[in-house]
Amino acid sequence: MKILLIGNGFDLAHNLPTSYTDFLQFCQKTRQIYSSSERVQLSQYVHDSLDDWNINSQIKDILKDTFKTRTCKRILHEDGSHSTKVTTGNNALNELYTLIEENTWLKYFIGQTETMGKNWIDFESEISKVIQALDSARFQLECGGSVNGTEKNEQTILINIVKNSKEGSLKSSYQDIEGIDRFTNHLNTDLERLIRALEIWFFSKTW
Repeated sequence: MKILLIGNGFDLAHNLPTSYTDFLQFCQKTRQIYSSSERVQLSQYVHDSLDDWNINSQIKDILKDTFKTRTCKRILHEDGSHSTKVTTGNNALNELYTLIEENTWLKYFIGQTETMGKNWIDFESEISKVIQALDSARFQLECGGSVNGTEKNEQTILINIVKNSKEGSLKSSYQDIEGIDRFTNHLNTDLERLIRALEIWFFSKTW
């Protein structure tokens, strides 16, 4: 029996698009398929989103083919406003979009790349920092204090993570233990959704 040992970094050394940075960029390109106006044509999408993207051509072709199958349905709301719902012929990307559309973690990570540089990829470290900040805030409240008792860097993390969420606000999320627990549960749900999106991305060859 022959055994092949693959060391850490094998994928990147062979230019395989498996980094977290690749994933974040892919999510942004995918989101543009579903959020672009019905007036946007394929040529404009390719020019704006794909031409300057350093990724292999197979992934670009998948996105192009998906864009070609877009169906845009205008939805009229009771208040007289309207929105556009976009679906495509790519079921995997349809699912992925529902997972990332309003995902708190995805928005937070994209924000981190904008402030820390495009090569920042440490999801695990950032998740750990958020958890520690939430634990610190909860501890302060249990001791009769407030979130203001946490370290300055933890306060910054707490502000940044909640501003990227559609659930809650600074006041509702951190004013009491119940609010922190409720927001933590929301983050856990969004993390599970992001993990599922990662699974779709990593197994993209089966689309």
